[in-house]
Amino acid sequence: MMHAVVAVITGQLGSKAAQVLNNAGLKIYACATGTVQEAIDALKQDKLESFGQNNIQPGPGKMGGRGMGGGGRGRNGRVKDAGLKQER
Repeated sequence: MMHAVVAVITGQLGSKAAQVLNNAGLKIYACATGTVQEAIDALKQDKLESFGQNNIQPGPGKMGGRGMGGGGRGRNGRVKDAGLKQER
């Protein structure tokens, strides 16, 4: 079973990444706290703010980190289907 990505939920985002995601037609939402499940639930309830100029991180790598690790695999090495439906 294949699922299309239609949205990205993130706590911060650089301008170049935002441009790439916007050009790909993805919706970008801000959520800097809580668990992944809480963020998904907030998106389903239309409680997340869309990313805009006010919440894009200025400049390259200002946070100085190397990410959270895990290679985007989620908990236990797997990413669970969020149950989001593609809008087109």
